[in-house]
Amino acid sequence: MTRDDPHSTTPDDALATLLRELTEIHETIPRCAGCENFLGVVARVRDDLDEVGTRSGDVAREQLGAWLAAAEGRVKTTNHCEVCVPSGPYERFRAALARARDDFGPSQ
Repeated sequence: MTRDDPHSTTPDDALATLLRELTEIHETIPRCAGCENFLGVVARVRDDLDEVGTRSGDVAREQLGAWLAAAEGRVKTTNHCEVCVPSGPYERFRAALARARDDFGPSQ
């Protein structure tokens, strides 16, 4: 894929997909919103946003920071779910960032 390929995934595309998925988890699965696994994913994504370097990355960093601040002091240990729901979206985001880095070079 190249920059002109309409099927290319940009860092912003990957971020939009991830935020949509994490927001759905945050809003519909209350036990995830306070779980240290979910919050760990949120913290890792917030840190990864340095690679994105766009306005949407800045906005996402603020949103994720708000989730972390809201959960501060109320974090539960892991729920020991058989499958950790936020792990899938995060792994897809990291893979999309890697592809975008290959397609587009360093953050734009």
